Amino acid sequence: MSIHSKAKRITTHTLQEMKEAGEKIAMLTGYDFSMARILDDAGIDIILVGDSASNVMAGHETTLPITLDQMIYHASSVVRAVSKALVVVDLPFGSYQGNSKLALESAVRIMKESGAHAVKMEGGEEIGDSISRILSAGVPVMGHLGLTPQSIYKFGTYVVRAKEEEEAFLWFLKKFLLTSPWKSANRSKFQLSESVPVMVQMARSWWFMMLLGLPMIFIPGS
Repeated sequence: MSIHSKAKRITTHTLQEMKEAGEKIAMLTGYDFSMARILDDAGIDIILVGDSASNVMAGHETTLPITLDQMIYHASSVVRAVSKALVVVDLPFGSYQGNSKLALESAVRIMKESGAHAVKMEGGEEIGDSISRILSAGVPVMGHLGLTPQSIYKFGTYVVRAKEEEEAFLWFLKKFLLTSPWKSANRSKFQLSESVPVMVQMARSWWFMMLLGLPMIFIPGS
């Protein structure tokens, strides 16, 4: 019997066990009670209440206009529909960037007012302090790299980042900096270089590539 089948409720611990056992983890997006009930009944492990509700549900051009209150509304609807899946909620634009205290307050509001199980944040090294502060409050955080809609006006288009070698390595480094060995490090003294040809060569070695298996869900105390 699979770990998924045995679990009465999917938790961050369940997901870690599934990853270690090589079980596939299914994750889909839901914004309301009806869709969340369908996804949960179908056996989806993680339901993401995405800030893309701004586009899909409200018709905005980008994800930027959606507010924290609106995310809590959607998350509450999803949580009421779910009996097994883990519910992860996006922290919307402006609710965590550049201010770790604000990030913690936003995460706590989502957990208290919606009943969700984790939050998700876009970014890498630049949000490390916010992630650490949220984890210190016992709130699981899911990392988000690659396609980053909240940075639409920075990049000018919706495109998956890190397709070129050097940029891919920079994004990988951001991921590495947010994992357990770096949690207590002073990230303010570490700046990523935009020119990393030597590092790209290092990344081709087998020992460095093994690090690609580092988890992207950060759990308090792990």
